[in-house]
Amino acid sequence: MAIDFAQEKRDFIIEYGDPITILRSSGNVSTFGRYVKGRQLLSPFEINFIRFMMFAWDSGVQRGDLIQNETTGAQFLVASTQEHTLQQSLVSVEAELYMVNYPTVEIQRVMPPEYDDCGNPVDGSGGWTSIASVPMTVEHVNGNVPYKDGLLLADTVFRLTMQTAVPLQLMERVIIDGNPYAVSDINRSVSPGLLVAQVKQDMR
Repeated sequence: MAIDFAQEKRDFIIEYGDPITILRSSGNVSTFGRYVKGRQLLSPFEINFIRFMMFAWDSGVQRGDLIQNETTGAQFLVASTQEHTLQQSLVSVEAELYMVNYPTVEIQRVMPPEYDDCGNPVDGSGGWTSIASVPMTVEHVNGNVPYKDGLLLADTVFRLTMQTAVPLQLMERVIIDGNPYAVSDINRSVSPGLLVAQVKQDMR
C-alpha cells in the first residue's frame, strides 16, 4: 500500500507541480516539485526568502542543492529536507528553500603579479582578480540584529547564503550591484551544504 501511495503522490506532484532542474556540476537532474505551505514564517528573512516544496520520493534532492523552477526561472538553495514515510516506506520529500535573488555575484581575490623573463611585473597582472560568479541569497541587514545562527557584526551590510562548494575566503571581495564588499565572516555550520557570509563596505 505504501508503494502505491508513493506512486500516487509522485503522479500528483508531476500533474500539479512544476518541472524542476537540480543544477549540479556532475550533471543536472530533472524532476518535479510542488510548492506547499510549511511552518510559520516570522522573521523578515523567512518571509522574504523562504519557500517550501514537496518532491517525489525518487527526486534525489539533497541539502545544499541549487534548483531551478523551469516554469518561472526562479532559483533556490535547498536549506533542509524532511522525508515523509508511510508504513516505513518513503513517499515524498519536503524541502525548505532559500530564494536566490542574485543569480550571479562576482567573487574577487588578490592574486600575485606575473613576471616576464627579465623579472619585471607584467602590466595588468596581479591585484584583484575575478575567481568565480555564483548564485546567492543576498539579504540587506542592519548590524546587531539577532539570528538563530548568532549576531551580525556591527558593520555588516549584506548577509550572503551560498553553496559550500563556493571557494570563498575571509577578506576576499564580492561585487553586489557594482559595488565592492569585503568578506568579514564565514559560517559553515548553519545548514549542511550551505555557508553564510557577512560582508561590509570595502574601502581598500
